Amino acid sequence: MRLRRSALDARAARHRIPGRQAVSLPAAALVGGLAASVVQSGGDLGTAVVALVGAALAAGIVAVSRRNPVHAHNVNDAHEVTVRTEPPAKVGAAA
Repeated sequence: MRLRRSALDARAARHRIPGRQAVSLPAAALVGGLAASVVQSGGDLGTAVVALVGAALAAGIVAVSRRNPVHAHNVNDAHEVTVRTEPPAKVGAAA
């Protein structure tokens, strides 16, 4: 268990996951607060504006995701596969 936990910690440190979350959580709060403010002050029109902006963002995300589709014929194009010739190193039992 000890080895597994340290490997996960190393992966998280390498990708700086906490740093990304520290930026995205306040940004999501600001966007949500802005949307709530528009809905509250704009009434039905504000609700329609927030819904249309949300739909436009969703459509934009879908359009961007389809620019470079991954399918069965290109899933491994950019990867070079190598086969290990030596067996993996033995690791002692966790205490």
